[in-house]
Amino acid sequence: MASDPGGRLSQDRSAAQLISDASEQLSRLVRDEMRLAVAEVQQKGKRVGVGAGLFGVAGVLALVGKKQVQRGIPPVPEEAVSSVKTDIATVKEGF
Repeated sequence: MASDPGGRLSQDRSAAQLISDASEQLSRLVRDEMRLAVAEVQQKGKRVGVGAGLFGVAGVLALVGKKQVQRGIPPVPEEAVSSVKTDIATVKEGF
């Protein structure tokens, strides 16, 4: 036969004691489940925060990247073209 924490056999315990134990166990179970729920929500909240932060960083990097791409389009060496045009104009003036 099973014994209770006090070492008494279950058959020796009164209905009131069994109800009291059940109530205590139920209360403990509810508290433990609440702790688990709180821990889970905290963990998920941290993940959401990290994800949102990374998403924000990705957005900023995307904007910076877009500006860099726009500065590189069209892929023509503008300074070299300008320099060649200046050279051609200078040579034409000399003749």
